[in-house]
Amino acid sequence: MDKQQARYKAEFADLWIIFVPWHFPLHEDQTITGVSKKAEAQFAELYPAIFNHLLLHKDALAKRNISETGVRYEWYVLQRCAATYHAEFEKDKIVYAEIVYDSAFYYDTDRFYPEATTFCITGESLKFLTALLNSKLLTYAFRTFYAGGDLRGNTFRYKKVFLENLPIPKIDLAAQRSFEILVDQILTAKQNPPSPPFAKGGNKGADTSALEKQIDEMVYALYGLTPEEIAIVEGKG
Repeated sequence: MDKQQARYKAEFADLWIIFVPWHFPLHEDQTITGVSKKAEAQFAELYPAIFNHLLLHKDALAKRNISETGVRYEWYVLQRCAATYHAEFEKDKIVYAEIVYDSAFYYDTDRFYPEATTFCITGESLKFLTALLNSKLLTYAFRTFYAGGDLRGNTFRYKKVFLENLPIPKIDLAAQRSFEILVDQILTAKQNPPSPPFAKGGNKGADTSALEKQIDEMVYALYGLTPEEIAIVEGKG
């Protein structure tokens, strides 16, 4: 996934990764320890195109970490395969870039794998949280109180340690539903029309400003803001 991202929408960069965990394709077999010739044979049989491609680079791959490659794991696998958390990328999640010009949180159900400066949030109430994080109020609050001021080029940074400190109201699932409906409508609109794979600058989809304004108003009410406070958040105070 491209780290260039708009609010409620991410642009797929048409880039792909080959994810090869230890002992692939027998990586779920917990009895395997060390190098598995059986796993390598299965890999060659089941995925010949990928295996033969990697085979062209076997000498270089085998020399990556000679104390472990060929000892703890096979020559063709990733050295640090994120075995304890790679499944998180397969879940529904919120994806966001760390350094941004504005809030740009995207609710992903397409199993995108974020690149190095893009991160994800998994767990419960994700659509509700997406609505809050993309709202003018939380964007203003984060930029003003949590991000440590603007960075170069009028950007700011969503650091995990500060995101964890954002005050998120606990409301019941029925109350969250009104936010989720609007998020669903925005996500659908953002996909229409679809973005061409190599469109210059990407395609932000349909205009959803009216729907986003509804969310902003609901968030103001949720946090109990006064008209004067709303004016400050919107730059009118």
